[in-house]
Amino acid sequence: MPIQLLGERLVLPDDMRAKQWGALAGLDPRSYLRIALYMPALSAARHDPNVRSFYRHLLDTRGLKELQAVCAVMRKLLLAIHAMLRTNSPFNSRRFFSPTEMTT
Repeated sequence: MPIQLLGERLVLPDDMRAKQWGALAGLDPRSYLRIALYMPALSAARHDPNVRSFYRHLLDTRGLKELQAVCAVMRKLLLAIHAMLRTNSPFNSRRFFSPTEMTT
């Protein structure tokens, strides 16, 4: 996890839910949290097979533009980080995207 992201996490209240994290990160395109998530999302979409499947699904099936798909990956990474910190568990990219999500 990038140091920038850890620093941003320290200023957030402990009782915030995952959706509140996502809303906070999307409030301002110049937000440090959004900046901190951009490169990890781009890298994961290129190199992790599960994240790449989710990214390709967004482009091919949902018809999103590339930047929109990267932002969706950023949001999903943020929710995964929230879950990891809450449950004290490692990142598991197999849980990032499942075939059942393709039908929605």
